[in-house]
Amino acid sequence: MDFGYCAIKQVEVRSFTINNPTDKTINIDVKTDHAQDNAFDVEPKTGKLLNLNNNNLIVCLRPGNKKEIKISFRPEEAKVVVTTAVFTFKEDDKTT
Repeated sequence: MDFGYCAIKQVEVRSFTINNPTDKTINIDVKTDHAQDNAFDVEPKTGKLLNLNNNNLIVCLRPGNKKEIKISFRPEEAKVVVTTAVFTFKEDDKTT
C-alpha cells in the first residue's frame, strides 16, 4: 500500500475490506514490522487485539462478515519509510 508523498505530522489513511466467504469463523493474524517507526497505526483496535507493541493484532471474522482495516501514516520527519504487514488467515487450525 503506497502512501506516496505525505506532509510531515499530517495523517494519511488508507483502508481495505477483508471478507469471510466461508461458513466458519476465521482469525486474521496481522504481524507488522513497524515497531521501529511509530508513524503507522493499524485499526481496528477492538475484538481480539493482542499487544500492538509486540506487532501482533488478531481480528476475528465470523462467517459471511467483513471487516474494514485502516492503516494510518503520520510521518514525524521527511524520509522514506518502508514497512511490511503480513495477514495470515486461520480457520480450524489451518493456515492460509
